[in-house]
Amino acid sequence: MKEKYFYEKDSEIEQMLGEKFEGKHATLVRDLREDITKPNESMLLEMVLLMHFRTRAQRDEDLTFRKHMINTLLDSLVESFKAHLRKDAPWLLDRVTHDEVKDLVRSGSSERYLRKTDTTRKEVRHFLKIKEQISGLRCAVLNNPTLTPLISSDRPVVLLNPF
Repeated sequence: MKEKYFYEKDSEIEQMLGEKFEGKHATLVRDLREDITKPNESMLLEMVLLMHFRTRAQRDEDLTFRKHMINTLLDSLVESFKAHLRKDAPWLLDRVTHDEVKDLVRSGSSERYLRKTDTTRKEVRHFLKIKEQISGLRCAVLNNPTLTPLISSDRPVVLLNPF
């Protein structure tokens, strides 16, 4: 369950996650595997929530949403810009295609917004915000006593709040 350059070779994100979370989460997982003590529920919630935000599925879902938002806004901005050109420079509008106007409006600014690194930064900030909101929820640790290994998916975390 790993992917090379998940954060586009962004060592700053990796370093921050390692320093703030991964070390203590590794200790928690070792303790759970060795059944040493009852787990620290707040740390377990933190680890599970962070795992949820660090999956490919979550990242791709967020990127898809961002692309949709940008395209929706971009179409509106293009129409607004065209209306401005019709009024102030109609001769220019006759010489450029819709896609060229779109490129003029976009001017590359949305590309940075859609980079995986920036998406991951936003996901981590979202995680930190939600972490406080779920601090009172209870956790359940499932133990697989069988010889059959647990098979996970691109959504390895189950979030449930029936209320």
